[in-house]
Amino acid sequence: MVRSDFDTEAGGLDVQIDFTPGSRFACPNCGAADCPAYDTAQKTWRHLNFFQHQAYLDARVPRVRCETCGIRQVNVPWARPDGGFTLLFEAMVMTMVSAMPVKAVAPMVGEHDTRLWRVVHHYVDEGRARTDASEVSRVAIDETAARRGHDYITLFVDIDRAWVLFATEGKDAATVAAFADDLAAHRGDPEAIEEVCIDMSPAFIKGVGENLPEAAVTFDKSTPSRSSTTRLTRCAAPSRSGKLCCAASATSGCAIPAICPNGNAARSKHCRRVISKRHELIRSASRSRIFTSSRQRSLLGVFAGQQLQQRRAAAIAIAARPSRPAVTTS
Repeated sequence: MVRSDFDTEAGGLDVQIDFTPGSRFACPNCGAADCPAYDTAQKTWRHLNFFQHQAYLDARVPRVRCETCGIRQVNVPWARPDGGFTLLFEAMVMTMVSAMPVKAVAPMVGEHDTRLWRVVHHYVDEGRARTDASEVSRVAIDETAARRGHDYITLFVDIDRAWVLFATEGKDAATVAAFADDLAAHRGDPEAIEEVCIDMSPAFIKGVGENLPEAAVTFDKSTPSRSSTTRLTRCAAPSRSGKLCCAASATSGCAIPAICPNGNAARSKHCRRVISKRHELIRSASRSRIFTSSRQRSLLGVFAGQQLQQRRAAAIAIAARPSRPAVTTS
């Protein structure tokens, strides 16, 4: 460091960095040592704040003359080539954008979101290039709304390792074709996919049949990429006692209202056991891999649905029984 300048009016700190005249550097291309400096270029990088004030690094970056590669610019150790931020500043940005939108991070760090998106794209592309999908054999597919309206994104999740493999716009059969191409580009094999978990979307069924030919399909009404934890939903259907009865939903929204015979205190536990029985059967069969064809899995769903209807009818019948008259003594 040569010197530092603090502007009290603008509230910024500038740190000047320079090299000793006559210094020699390694070629950034071939690594040849002891290359003389050809000329320099003045560059500036945004650094981590100094308390509440923005800090910048200013340096003369040399270009070296290499006998093999010609004129090359030296890489500095505190920033990546052609970047406007230091590595520490970019690390802070990547940590923040993993927990909040880029649009919200931009005013907090005092930068335009376009510059931050360049940083995000750089590290995402770098991480994607290192992805190894050679061991992927089971995939869950589901779409989600990117924003209000019919604007969807389809996600492909590795079931065994529980991480997102691929995401693309749309929710048609072409999304599965795009996933198959991306899988092959990252050392994976579409024909090695043994099992796919999807909903009853005709587009997904068509896409899997055309692009993942060896995959056995598991139809799941619930969102494959969502946690399988059962959610409880209150229904606006009053019972005879005037209290609201409950129903459990492990898929989307509220199930058919059921009158809970076990009283107000125990209704949640009772309804969770009754309504989620079907989903427990389907998930246990999927884990054991007893049912390997889509037809067998569909039959399992029909059987579980019949059991669920019988339990609901029994619960309603118990609730409809007339209560015994109270015994009074004189």
